[in-house]
Amino acid sequence: MRSHDLRDVYNAALQVLQQQHLTKVLTNHRFMPPIHPEDQHWLSEEWIQRAVTEAGYQYCAVVDAYDSQNRAGTTEVVRQRHLPLTIRHFDNISEADFWLRCA
Repeated sequence: MRSHDLRDVYNAALQVLQQQHLTKVLTNHRFMPPIHPEDQHWLSEEWIQRAVTEAGYQYCAVVDAYDSQNRAGTTEVVRQRHLPLTIRHFDNISEADFWLRCA
């Protein structure tokens, strides 16, 4: 995935969070290609910070990728920063959806 495409998707998601006053995200990474290290850094150091502070983002359910390299990159992105964001990893969408509904 090209860097600007990934950033466009995440910035659009941030707009939806803000406009719809949403605080929860279910992100399905099952077929997603690995995230480049510079994009991992952007997500973890910039996008997540903005989503929490600007949109009130609180809960993230990650359906893990089948690709082990992608799983490792996602794990790096969502390492708990000192932010009020709860992140859980799941093997399937139904478990992730159930957790978000109860959170």
